[in-house]
Amino acid sequence: MTATSLRHVRSPFLPILLLLALPLAGCQSMGGETAPAFVAESAALSGQADTLAGKTQFRAGNYGLADEAFSRAVARDPADAEAWLGLGAAHDQLRRFDLSERDYAQVERLSGQTAALLNNRGFSQMLRGNYTKARAELSAAQALDPGNPDIGVNLAAAIRGRRP
Repeated sequence: MTATSLRHVRSPFLPILLLLALPLAGCQSMGGETAPAFVAESAALSGQADTLAGKTQFRAGNYGLADEAFSRAVARDPADAEAWLGLGAAHDQLRRFDLSERDYAQVERLSGQTAALLNNRGFSQMLRGNYTKARAELSAAQALDPGNPDIGVNLAAAIRGRRP
């Protein structure tokens, strides 16, 4: 066979061969055993996918499914403050305030008192009817991020004494 005919024979199978060889590319030899080198990266990507799925489900009003997705994300990466924040918001919507308190405490341990955390805690207080506490949390959030329209809407609602 000439090089030209070999090239034509290989080309239709090249993508298949690459796909079959791809899992082996990440393996490293360790004393006769092979261990995938991409496991940690894959887990991180899965956690990000779960966080994204949680956000998507939350926006769609599927709070139970958002809870499940965010729970998977924090199980994979307990240091993912964004996933903990989403989990707290889902728990608020499910009226599981005991769990949202725990989630928000974890966010604070990981990231400190951010505007997003204070906004969520303020909204949580509004859901419970605690407008005085809501105003305090939301005022602190607005001080950290004065141009944030979500915080402004929530603070105005807390001042009026009703949800936005």
